[in-house]
Amino acid sequence: MLFDICNHLNLGSELITDAEERQRLQELNYAAGKKAKAATAYQAAANHQEMAIRLLPADAWEQRRQQARACYLEACEAAYLCKNYQRMEQLIEWVSPRLPDLLDRVAFYEVQVSALVAQGKLKESLALAKPLMARLGHRYPANPGKLNVLVEMFKTLWALRRVKKEDIAGLPLMDDPRHLAAHTLGVRISTAAIFAEQPLLPMLVLRSVRIQLQHGICELGLASWSVVGMILASRLGKAKRGHMFGQIAIEQARRIGSRYAEARTLHVHKFCANLLGEASRPSLLQGEYYDIHKRRNFHE
Repeated sequence: MLFDICNHLNLGSELITDAEERQRLQELNYAAGKKAKAATAYQAAANHQEMAIRLLPADAWEQRRQQARACYLEACEAAYLCKNYQRMEQLIEWVSPRLPDLLDRVAFYEVQVSALVAQGKLKESLALAKPLMARLGHRYPANPGKLNVLVEMFKTLWALRRVKKEDIAGLPLMDDPRHLAAHTLGVRISTAAIFAEQPLLPMLVLRSVRIQLQHGICELGLASWSVVGMILASRLGKAKRGHMFGQIAIEQARRIGSRYAEARTLHVHKFCANLLGEASRPSLLQGEYYDIHKRRNFHE
């Protein structure tokens, strides 16, 4: 019904002169675009968001900045999902000078990073994301190596040396927009890091755990606890403690009601297990860390 109404009214949009009526139609197109995106109808989403942009008043960036930003962001993401990268770049270029605050612009850069990864431009995505993350307080070396990974591991293990399960269970949810944005960028470049800059990925994971200890649990960073658990269990011989961190990841995902985080945590765990050459069940709650540890000791 929403799409029918929008499509019908859009046909006569140029004849609508009343400001309130144009605003209402703009809001309807924005809502229809989001609904179409959720249904993976990306071209329809792009069409509705483009119409929503055209219906914005001339003074939208002065009087309705957040509404204009949200509309352009949805249009930018829809263009990316339609693989219309040229239009995506045009929207970002238009928006950038109108949003002087990095935190207002960073969501557009997140889309741009994803688009670069989708096009196989992995090094370009890292070159875009890493300086942004540095400005958000997450600085990483230009060309990280094994020594950088070892330093991050030592810092993280030292930070966790006296941490108990109840300490992590009592952490609040992360609400610092800078750290949240940096985590989002980190997730978006994870694939690029695997293939183009391998030492960066464990650095992202290890630092995420330390930042969550200081600033609260982040949905996008929950899988990092599972990876740390795998390191403790399979590399350092601390199966019980590794199992604890695996449990923490799942329990925190369930606490915040995020099926995405829970599924991602299980997926990352399974990936780690396969990477280590260990066949195991896809559950963190059935003693898997003990199983991996025992079999590794047997083979060694």
